[in-house]
Amino acid sequence: MAEYKTIKGFTVQSLSADPAATALGAGAWSSGGALNTARDAFDVYNVGTQTASMATGGYSGGSLSINETYNGTAWTEVGDLPVAKSNAMGAGTTAAAYVGFGMTTANVNTTETWNGTAWTSANAGSTARRHGGAFGGTTGIAASGFVAPGPERGNPAVESWDGTNWTEVSEMNTPRDTSAGLGTSNSLGVIAGGNTPPFTAYVEAWNGSSWTEVADLNTPTAGCTGLGSTTAGLVVGGGPPFLAQTQYYDGSTWTELADMATARGRMSGGGTTAAGVMFGGGNPTGSTATEEWNASPTFSPFNQGQTYYNSTANAYKITMAAVPGGAWASGTSLSNARGSNMGSGISNSSALCFGGITTPGARINLCESYDGTTWTEVADTSTATTTSSSAGTQTAALKAGGYIVGGAQTADTEIWNGSAWTEVANLITAKSQARGAGTSTASLSVGGYTTTDVAEVESWNGSAWSEIADLNTIRLNAGSAMSGTQTSTMVFGGNAPGIVATNEEWNGSAWTEVGDLNTARRALMGSGTVTDALAYGGNTAPTPPGITAITEHYNGSAWTEVADLATADLWAGCNGSGTSALIAGGEGSGYYSKVEAWTANITNKTITVT
Repeated sequence: MAEYKTIKGFTVQSLSADPAATALGAGAWSSGGALNTARDAFDVYNVGTQTASMATGGYSGGSLSINETYNGTAWTEVGDLPVAKSNAMGAGTTAAAYVGFGMTTANVNTTETWNGTAWTSANAGSTARRHGGAFGGTTGIAASGFVAPGPERGNPAVESWDGTNWTEVSEMNTPRDTSAGLGTSNSLGVIAGGNTPPFTAYVEAWNGSSWTEVADLNTPTAGCTGLGSTTAGLVVGGGPPFLAQTQYYDGSTWTELADMATARGRMSGGGTTAAGVMFGGGNPTGSTATEEWNASPTFSPFNQGQTYYNSTANAYKITMAAVPGGAWASGTSLSNARGSNMGSGISNSSALCFGGITTPGARINLCESYDGTTWTEVADTSTATTTSSSAGTQTAALKAGGYIVGGAQTADTEIWNGSAWTEVANLITAKSQARGAGTSTASLSVGGYTTTDVAEVESWNGSAWSEIADLNTIRLNAGSAMSGTQTSTMVFGGNAPGIVATNEEWNGSAWTEVGDLNTARRALMGSGTVTDALAYGGNTAPTPPGITAITEHYNGSAWTEVADLATADLWAGCNGSGTSALIAGGEGSGYYSKVEAWTANITNKTITVT
C-alpha cells in the first residue's frame, strides 16, 4: 500500500475498496466436519489454523483424554492425553502444543506437551486450578480461574509458559474464570469477559510485564472463546444463557459481527479473523458441531475518523458515524418502573440502571444490569437515592449525591465493582441533580442543587473529591457527555435558573462555551463524548406538559436534530455514545419501565479535495 501523509494521527493509505463497507459484517460462519466425540471445556484454545486445528481433552460427563486433529474437512483421533483432563489452559499448533493445569477428578497443576505425535509430561505450574483464561502459541499465559479445593473463584494468579517452565508474573486487575484469550505468545495478549461473578465485559491487555484495562466487550459473557491476535481477534459464544454472537477486536474497539448457527459456550477454536474455526462446546451438554469463519482478506475496519484514499474511486474518504441515519428502537423493559434514576455503561448492550423513585417519595436502591437482551437484578445500592450524578460502566460504576428518603440531600458516594456497591469518600458538598462523566476511578460531578442552583464542579480521583474550576453558567438538571473523561467532557441544557440551551466543554482545566443545543430544555439525558454526543428528552417548560422526545447529535462543533425518542421522557437513566446509547425508565405520564436503544451505523464519506 502506498502511504501519503498523516492527518490527525492517522496514516492515509491507498485502498481499492472502502474498508467499513467491505469489512464490517462481511464475515460469516459455515458448517464444518463434526467432531468424533461430543464435548466441551477443552484443554487447548486458539490452537492452529482453520485447516490444521486440534481438539484436546474436554468434558462429557467427566474429563476426557481424547485428542483429535482437523484438516479442514474431517476430524481424526490421534495420540490421547496420558491423563483425562478438562478445563485446562493451553495453546499451540498441531505440531507443538501444551496443556497446563485443569481438572482430572480434582483441580491440578500438571502440564503435558505435544510434539505432533505424542504427549509428554512436563514441568508443573504453581497453583492447581481450572477454567482460567489463556492465550499463546508455543509460549503463553494462564490467567486466573477456579482454585482448589472447593468452589473458590477468581484466583488472581497469572503464570507464564516459556516452553519449558511456568513462572508466576503480575496478577490481573480483575480476577475471573471462564474468560477468552487473544494472542499468540506470552509477551502480548488480551483476556476478555469471564465470570467474576457476575458475568463481566472487562477486558485486560498484557504487555509482557503488566495488565491494563482496555475497552470492554459489548456484551458481558463467560464461557466465551477467543481466536486471533490483540489487533485482530474474535471472541465467540459464551453462556449460559448460551450465545451465538461474534465480537471483533481491532486493538481498540469491539464490533459485533455475524452470529454462529448454534449458540454455545466453552468451545475451542483456532485460526485468524480471516479464516477461523470453532468446535464443540456446550448448550448445555457437549456438542460435535464445527463451524468455520471466513471473511474478506481486507478484514481491517478502520477506527471512526480514519482518513484513507480509495484508489478505485480516486477519492479521499473518511470512516465516520452516519448519525443522522440513527434511530431509537424498543429494548427489554426494566423489571421495575422508575423515574429520576441513574445509569452507567458504554453502549446500548452494556448498561446498569440503579436507584430512582417508584411513587412520590418512594425512593429505591434497586440495581439492574443489562446485556442487550435481559435485565438482571443485582446487588442493591447501599443508599436509596434519586437524581444522583453517575459515571462509569456496567461493571465499574459510581454514584454521588442525590436525594434520599425524606427529601434531604446527601453527599454519599458509592462504587460498583461488578458484584457489590461500597460506600467511599463523600462529596465535599451534599447536592442533587448534578451530572457525571468519566469512570469509577476518575470522574466529575458537575453543577446541581444544594440550597440553590450551583456552578460547582468536583473531581474524583478514586479515593477523594476535590473542587475544580466552576462552570461559566450556574445550572442543575443538565445533560452530559457521560462517556467523556475526567479531563474531556461536556454539559448542556438544564436550569440556570431559567431553561437554557447552553453547552460547555471541559478540557481538564477550564470550561468553555461551545455550540448550543437547538432546543433549550431541562432534566434531559446525555451520552457520548465531546466529538460524538447525544442529547435526548427533557422538559422545554418548567412544568410536565413541556416533556419532549427531541434527540440531537453533536459532532464536535454543532448540534443536529435526529430521530426522536418513541416516548417523550425526562429524568431517566442513560448511558452510551453518539452511535450506541440507551435510555431506561424515566418520568412522563407516570413512572416508566420502558427502554429505548439508539443505534447509528458506521459509513464512509467522500472528502472533496481542492
